Amino acid sequence: SRPSGVDIYVILNVTYDQSPGVFPSSGGAAQLQGAVKTQGDTYPIGRDVRASELVAAAFKGPTSTAPGATSVPGVLDAVALIGTAPAPGTSNPITITSRQIAKFDTSRISVVLTPGSP
Repeated sequence: SRPSGVDIYVILNVTYDQSPGVFPSSGGAAQLQGAVKTQGDTYPIGRDVRASELVAAAFKGPTSTAPGATSVPGVLDAVALIGTAPAPGTSNPITITSRQIAKFDTSRISVVLTPGSP
């Protein structure tokens, strides 16, 4: 039988370098959403979701084997809150059983941007 999908919700709180020309002034949040989704789309059946892997995708892009992997310049700090319902409030891992698969979608990935200095 097919694995059941588990919708994953992410709030990515990002501090970015506000120096001119470093963090993309247009589309930076969308690029971060895409990086998190691309990383999540590499998860096989039964793989737990860990906030640290999604944060890493924000810094350096999804794993190099992920299709469309790109990095987003100017990310200084990031914290991911993850859950299986809207407005997650924790970074605790999400357990995915051997009969489930984590499902990521940009509509469930929120990016909160805060300007900062390196």
